[in-house]
Amino acid sequence: MSKINLFATRNQIKIREAMSKRSIRQVKAAVANGHTNGKVSAPPLALPTEFISYHDAHFIKAVEHLLKIDNTLYDSVVQGPFERFKKRKADPVANDLGYYFSKIMDGIISQQISGKAAASIKKKVTDHFQQAGGELTQYRLVAEEDATVMRGLGLSARKVQYMKDIARAFIEEEDSLLEFFFECSEEELFKKMIAWKGIGPWSVTMFSVFSLNKMDCFTVLDLGVVRGASKYLQARPELLAELKDEVAQLEKTKKKKAKKQAVSSNKKWIAVDEQIIERLAERFQPYRTALMIMFWRIGSVDLQVLES
Repeated sequence: MSKINLFATRNQIKIREAMSKRSIRQVKAAVANGHTNGKVSAPPLALPTEFISYHDAHFIKAVEHLLKIDNTLYDSVVQGPFERFKKRKADPVANDLGYYFSKIMDGIISQQISGKAAASIKKKVTDHFQQAGGELTQYRLVAEEDATVMRGLGLSARKVQYMKDIARAFIEEEDSLLEFFFECSEEELFKKMIAWKGIGPWSVTMFSVFSLNKMDCFTVLDLGVVRGASKYLQARPELLAELKDEVAQLEKTKKKKAKKQAVSSNKKWIAVDEQIIERLAERFQPYRTALMIMFWRIGSVDLQVLES
């Protein structure tokens, strides 16, 4: 039995024990009374002690916030651990600007190719810089390396250009960039990183979640998020109808303010519509990352694969 399945099994036992102290009817009533179309109401069911002790305190705080908004997410939360948010000792590389550079390089290398191909090319690139007496974390080496040599490692000309341009940006801002990553808002991070060629909105969000560990990130540019959100909303038709009405009202307001911005006649108000999902996510601020993580779980996305 895998570690995750064992964890889930133990917690299922704990949940059943807890439910034996209160009737199933009482638990169902608590859930029903605590969930009113995604709005804050009654306190959530308590998380299992083992779940809390296993995960980072900041992540637990985010999950508890989620359950205050909608405690019907409880079963999805405790079905197994979130390895990415496991409690860990302080990592010294987290204070190394080169660490974040290497994470961005991983993303550039992986663009538009299979995971297997990306892993192969990354190994070649890493081995090359190690043989040169350095690491991929050393952005100066990347900036100075011959483009033809980098092309020979399996990188496209465009990716080589992206990597070298970002390396130069790190050199220019190395005295302030680390502090910026720690202190910036999501909007500030987007503004800076989108200006780097080769970085798109989805890449910024993934960097923010998996490298900077920020807890108020959300994107509808990810198929797994949309799939999970769609399943979530389809199981809550009243909430879906309410969100549709809210978005429709917002669209009417936009039309009045800017009549030239007509809404496409092909627009369909379905659960996966990005405006509806984004409107839903607003209710879970300032911990939208936890909601996105939950949508990935509901949408059957492997977080470890996604991060790598």
